[in-house]
Amino acid sequence: MKYQKSLIDLEREFVKRGIDFASIGFYDNPTFLKIERAQPDFLANYANYVNKRAYSPEYLQRAQKEIPFIAEILHSELVTDGRLGACVDASIGLSRILEKEGFWNYIVKGSLTIEFPTKLGIANKHFWSVDVLGENEIAAAHAWVVAPPYYVVDITVSQQPYQGSEKEHIPKFICSPKFETFEVVEIDLISPSASEIMTLEGIKGNKLIHIKKNYHDFIETFKPCLIELNGIKFKYITIGISAPDEPLEKVKTLKLSGKFPLEIYNALIKPKLGQFRAGKS
Repeated sequence: MKYQKSLIDLEREFVKRGIDFASIGFYDNPTFLKIERAQPDFLANYANYVNKRAYSPEYLQRAQKEIPFIAEILHSELVTDGRLGACVDASIGLSRILEKEGFWNYIVKGSLTIEFPTKLGIANKHFWSVDVLGENEIAAAHAWVVAPPYYVVDITVSQQPYQGSEKEHIPKFICSPKFETFEVVEIDLISPSASEIMTLEGIKGNKLIHIKKNYHDFIETFKPCLIELNGIKFKYITIGISAPDEPLEKVKTLKLSGKFPLEIYNALIKPKLGQFRAGKS
């Protein structure tokens, strides 16, 4: 699949395939789903469209204020519950909630490298997309949400199983409208143990091109994001695009303090967002 497509090319392809792309979450369209079942990477077209479509100044102004507000509420529920490593499930819940409030977004699957300043004496933390856990078992790395104008909305970055003093230096959550790009190196995506196995299997040279078809095209379309906060570098690398399988009403993979995402949305987010819009919070 070709990933680098202009907005015009994307719209032409949707029209040609009979996909109505006017509404948020049109990846739920039966025609879209049918194509995706035969061609899983087709979902990247939705993400590409979200990145390239035009947004009004009014939309961006509202999104800039409300997306972090929503993210913080869901993050607080995650902290209260105490669950760690819920990046996929939390991203699914956040994505559907943002859609309910009229915000275009998509879910990213990828790797995260956290580089601490030398003065802290803390080794870099890696969430590898390719990591061997057992018999050729590949680990799930990390997941986050892209919701323009925010390139990274990561509400679980601090709710991971850190060691030592690592967590003391991690922000509660990341919601960044700015980033720098960078050159991805092997250690950002592939663990040393997985790299060693790939070498033994005869894979030499640039191993990155073996982890995804059309790797260079994909990484050029969904650029790696470097975000620096308080001297700590967070290197987000997209490897795949994901989407919820169920509407918010049926999302049951995330349960925080006894509440599913729909209950959190109705009981907490909607009323607090209403107060926020009215200038009461």
